[in-house]
Amino acid sequence: MWVELKNLGIRPGMSLFLSGTKVTKFKGFKANVACKWKGKYRGVTVKEGWFILTNLKSLKAAISAYKQRFDLEEMLRDYKSGGYNIEDAQVSEPRLLTLMLLVSIAYTATIIEGKLVKKVGVQKYVARPKQPKRIYRSHSTFQVGMRAENWVSFMDICQEEVREYISLHPNKRSNYQRGKRAAKLIRTVL
Repeated sequence: MWVELKNLGIRPGMSLFLSGTKVTKFKGFKANVACKWKGKYRGVTVKEGWFILTNLKSLKAAISAYKQRFDLEEMLRDYKSGGYNIEDAQVSEPRLLTLMLLVSIAYTATIIEGKLVKKVGVQKYVARPKQPKRIYRSHSTFQVGMRAENWVSFMDICQEEVREYISLHPNKRSNYQRGKRAAKLIRTVL
């Protein structure tokens, strides 16, 4: 009996694990199929589920491994266009290895800074979502770490201008106070 994945009956909030399934009609091969469709998250339902071909023995293991893939994709984006632009570094192979080592050390330090900023709960000041009503984060931990120090420095540089603005618009004073508190927390962890 052949069934297309879209016709398996998976709906939001459901999971299914099929062991030893023959995949594709012609010249097929056997694999396990992990199916998961995330339920509502913060009032939003994901449009489609995951169908993962795997040699892992359980749904939990397959989903965990697949989630790790997203972390790797995020890291590669940060290495390329998201921060270090490593693709534009036109270097030979030995220099590329050295560059990769240095970028990896810098990346690790930036991730640690980003995690510390997130731990104190002020990342929204450093890297705000660009779209209003956005549910999912739009900035990686790396981006939060990269922007945190710049944001605090900018707060210091523009202090006089901000005070002048606050004197003209006193209704913004509470926002400014929250921003100052966030900058103070960031300084304590960096």
